[in-house]
Amino acid sequence: VSTQSTGVFPRCWHPRMSDNRGPPLSHDVLKYYRQIKQLIDGGELGEEEQQALIANVYKDIDANKAHTKLAWHREGSMILEQVLNMSTPDQVHSFLSIFFNAASFAELCADRFSSHVIETSLALLFRLGLEEEKKGVKRAAGKAMLELLVLVCEKVGEVWGRLVIDAHGSHVLRTVLKAIKGLAPEVQATGAKRHSKGRRGPGVPKKLTPVAALRPIEDQFIADFESTSDWDLRELAYHAQGAPVLIEMLDMCKGDVAEKMIRGLFGLSTGEPDSALLYDSVGSHVADRAIECASDALLLKIHAELFRGKLKEHSLHGCANFTVQRVLSRVDHEGLAKGCLQELLPILEELLSRGRGGGVHKLLDLSLIHISEPTRLLSISYAVFCLKKKKKKDRK
Repeated sequence: VSTQSTGVFPRCWHPRMSDNRGPPLSHDVLKYYRQIKQLIDGGELGEEEQQALIANVYKDIDANKAHTKLAWHREGSMILEQVLNMSTPDQVHSFLSIFFNAASFAELCADRFSSHVIETSLALLFRLGLEEEKKGVKRAAGKAMLELLVLVCEKVGEVWGRLVIDAHGSHVLRTVLKAIKGLAPEVQATGAKRHSKGRRGPGVPKKLTPVAALRPIEDQFIADFESTSDWDLRELAYHAQGAPVLIEMLDMCKGDVAEKMIRGLFGLSTGEPDSALLYDSVGSHVADRAIECASDALLLKIHAELFRGKLKEHSLHGCANFTVQRVLSRVDHEGLAKGCLQELLPILEELLSRGRGGGVHKLLDLSLIHISEPTRLLSISYAVFCLKKKKKKDRK
């Protein structure tokens, strides 16, 4: 990552080198929790026996002050998630109140294993909090699930500049942003597959009504990103962990704040338009979302500065062609549509031969909506001609 950053995001932070973890779990303690897991997985316990077992686990955790020690450990973190998912609301609140007040909270968010525990905890708090609110459950001050959810989201908000570029912390940050927007993540799955390579995360979130108590935290996140320099925004856009967070924020921010961020990403605020983002395997995803979120007036500006006269070059590129498709899907008047057709129709055959069928599909959609019938029929006929020609070549 470039060293020319303004310093909002610390580049040399190594959370896993911290001494806040304390001594690791002993072999005997791990053996005990493995036995607990075997009993749970066995499925032979009755409801009362299971409740008694979970209660004993929490007594042992309290006695040994193992709230965070378990989370640091691969097996321990999975057992802890399993126990949390089987706990009563009171047990969840009691445990998490201590867990989230650990001095090593930022490191917990950025650890490979404990970050999963935090994501599962956020999902549980979100679900239990909404259930309490819906049922009208009244708890004593400091005991409500939503209050604890707000506390956790605030703590994540305080260290988001550290988490945003961390491989695991960024997942926690995105979970918080989704909760703020009313997207309820599924509880994390436990087991060996959870830490395997490949797709991870809580799955497709379910859209719910945003929690009113989280609105101040949303406002603070928006204010933080509004004050972030264009340079740092672009650095995030190219960063494998920062880019997904930036996409979440583009969705969250509205009006002038979103416009400012989008102008900064494309270099429009400085009068130096830059299309490099379109060609980056990570940055192109951010560019695509930015174009989707831009106002109609800003979209015209983006097209004029970054796409007009360059549609051929962009459309043939493996990454940039997706941003072209986004622009074509947003064109809403005939003049701009004709301009796009004039640039792209001559290379229709090349687009098909290069496997850019998505761009051709968007182009034909555009002609069906905005172009007069003679011109539309010509473009469709030409596309069919190119497709037939390509099929003949493939057969040979």
